[in-house]
Amino acid sequence: MTAWMLPAAGPILDDAGNLKAILLAVINLDALDISLGRNKLPEGSAVTVFDQKGVVLMRHPAGAFVGKAMPEAEIVRKALSMKEGTVETRDVDGKERFYAFTMLGQARGEIYVSVGIPVKVAFAGVRRMMIAQFSLLGVISLLAFSGPGGWEIGT
Repeated sequence: MTAWMLPAAGPILDDAGNLKAILLAVINLDALDISLGRNKLPEGSAVTVFDQKGVVLMRHPAGAFVGKAMPEAEIVRKALSMKEGTVETRDVDGKERFYAFTMLGQARGEIYVSVGIPVKVAFAGVRRMMIAQFSLLGVISLLAFSGPGGWEIGT
């Protein structure tokens, strides 16, 4: 398997705005995949790096998508049109997730990264809070209507 490399370059200017040097960095996307494997994302999560044509440059967890053009995938279409944002949609593997994505820059074209976590995991805290609030509201309502004359509405 070929290691995908992501080059990045930027100018270093002096106080007058004259070019002094060019800073060049190359990111080995295979190393990025290893790093993501060490840092635990919730189960079912996915990180995908792709270019402006929808070609998957890196994928975690690794899969058969690397090196393939996937411009029809919902997350790719959303990222290409919005450039940056969050959205609940389907990934290149067809699974629904909640995504954050951004364009990294223009190293031989636009490069995008998307991080998706399962919708169930993404909204678990909000769901727990909502259940607790509705439960509390139910108890308060029950207490309000169970007092003396509580069920006599409009008298």
